[in-house]
Amino acid sequence: MTSWILAHQAQLDLGDTPLAAGGDDEIVADVLEAQGSHIRVGVRLPNARFAIWISRIDLLRVISNDIVEVKERFASPTSQIDDGVVRVKRWSRPPVFLRRGAHVWGAQNMVRYFGALEVSGEIDERSASDRGRADAVHTRIPPAAKTVMVTPGTAIRAEPRWDARELAAVATAYFLTDVNELPDGWIEVEYDDSDVSVHGFVRKTDPPVALHRHRAPPIAPLEATVPLPNGTCLYAHEGGGPIGFIAGNQLGVIQTGVRAGWFAVSFETPWGVITFAARGTSDSGFETCGPAIAP
Repeated sequence: MTSWILAHQAQLDLGDTPLAAGGDDEIVADVLEAQGSHIRVGVRLPNARFAIWISRIDLLRVISNDIVEVKERFASPTSQIDDGVVRVKRWSRPPVFLRRGAHVWGAQNMVRYFGALEVSGEIDERSASDRGRADAVHTRIPPAAKTVMVTPGTAIRAEPRWDARELAAVATAYFLTDVNELPDGWIEVEYDDSDVSVHGFVRKTDPPVALHRHRAPPIAPLEATVPLPNGTCLYAHEGGGPIGFIAGNQLGVIQTGVRAGWFAVSFETPWGVITFAARGTSDSGFETCGPAIAP
């Protein structure tokens, strides 16, 4: 079982100056310990492994039930238009739900899902846990023959009205299943993949709504990079205890440290460039504490 985090504000040690906040891309991690509103996690990057402190809220939760309805706190019934008359319609299934294995961000029962669609709302907090299967594969359920093409920011609403509840916002889906065409340009649609399912209404002429997933800001490239020795032990500070190691073909910058026998090792991460301490006799003879992982 595996955990995932978002690269928001973090610290190598509690009390350190916070690192630069990254985006909302998910990072594989292992929960190590907790202290108040912070947790320490072991981060698994392609070419490095290290421990870092993050806010507890940035530990993603994983849907653990087969199907979990996403509700509005004060939900209203959905409706449809028949012959120009609005009538209450009760779906045979919830208009929006998440499936087992979907990752959500948020506190307690109020969550946000980032995927082909963005979904926000209330779930039963007992239906999500801090860990999930690492081998889960995200797949799209093939849509019906008739589809409608949409753009990022298209709102899928609970009713065919511009002020109806927003069930989801299109992020990268682009094609929705066209169920039925209604008056005033409204289209009844569905979307299904292995994480999320939505049944609602869109109107292509409406302005886009805001998307909430943030991408990491551009990282200023390091001025010079050299291969960092595989297995090099990483420290948060000179003289401290080891918190990680280089794992593979990692490029970075090596500088002489303040203390004799110590060096500063810097490389790019989802939090920007982080500088660790490393101990050794030269800039190519570092102490190792991790397995030598083939590049």
